[in-house]
Amino acid sequence: MAISLLDSVLYAGLVGDAELGAHLSDGAEIAGMVEAEIALAEVQAVLGVIPREAGKAIGDALRTVRPAPGEIASGMAKDGVAAPALVAALRKHLPESARDWLHFGATSQDIADLSLILRLKPILDILEARLDRIIDALAGLADVHRHTLCLARTRTQAASLLLFAAAAGLAGFVAIGQALSRQNGLSNSYQAELGALG
Repeated sequence: MAISLLDSVLYAGLVGDAELGAHLSDGAEIAGMVEAEIALAEVQAVLGVIPREAGKAIGDALRTVRPAPGEIASGMAKDGVAAPALVAALRKHLPESARDWLHFGATSQDIADLSLILRLKPILDILEARLDRIIDALAGLADVHRHTLCLARTRTQAASLLLFAAAAGLAGFVAIGQALSRQNGLSNSYQAELGALG
């Protein structure tokens, strides 16, 4: 028996979400941290914080490097955060002249947070697309059943009659969708700012 339902082959499909989970896996977290380290070095190089050659070397050398979670696990257990072990693993792939400039001026939390931000962007896109499909389906049902009465319920008991369109809760889903779009817009503008620096 699995300790967690998410680890169970039998139950994971009932309580998990493989599409979203792919962005939250150990491998995705490591990939996000590597992307964060590359972005940090490239922006620092443009701003003159580190030598341009070091920023380019870090980007060129690490773009396809993704240490396996097992390589980072013992460092994570020792330090409580993944960044120190990740940085040590990444430095092995760099020319000597660029090694000390990797992770320059950053904290472990900076890299963990930026990795999460980079992974949340595609998650927001997925959720927004899903919510759009729900809203479209509910709008279609509300249109077809605009004059259909249904029984409302409160605390599992029968309540007043109301129109199906009201019971479908379409307005609430639209409000959630608008809030998600605004949040996703903030994420897009943040990424645009990062891109402009690079």
